[in-house]
Amino acid sequence: MMEATLILHNPWRHLAVHHPGVRVIWTRIPGATRGFTDGERIWLDDRLTQVQRRVTVCHETIHIERGIIPADSLEEARVNRLVAQRLISTDQLVDALRWHRHPSLPSLADNLWVDVATVKCRLDTMPEQEQSAIQQQLGNAA
Repeated sequence: MMEATLILHNPWRHLAVHHPGVRVIWTRIPGATRGFTDGERIWLDDRLTQVQRRVTVCHETIHIERGIIPADSLEEARVNRLVAQRLISTDQLVDALRWHRHPSLPSLADNLWVDVATVKCRLDTMPEQEQSAIQQQLGNAA
């Protein structure tokens, strides 16, 4: 059986290809805010780690794609779910779970190249059918 190649979603490439007119601005953003957009520009805090930059640019790009700016808390939750789905495919999650027999959220996040909040969101909002498929794949690997 041939193994599938697990390709990480590249939010920077996605932004460049699908939204070439959007400008990214690096600046110091006060407080806990990592980034924001007005639909034409994305501001990112210049202190973010690589993983935080990856998650935040994906998050702001989805806001642009959905066209709901500014967003209320319900829209933020939707965007967080979409970010988690875009950055963590089912196959990538299965692969990470296989590597970590007793996974913690930080170890899964590190393996999936996302932050803990994103992996937690992915796990918490996963449909039951997907959960069952993952359990079956993990059971078959044992």
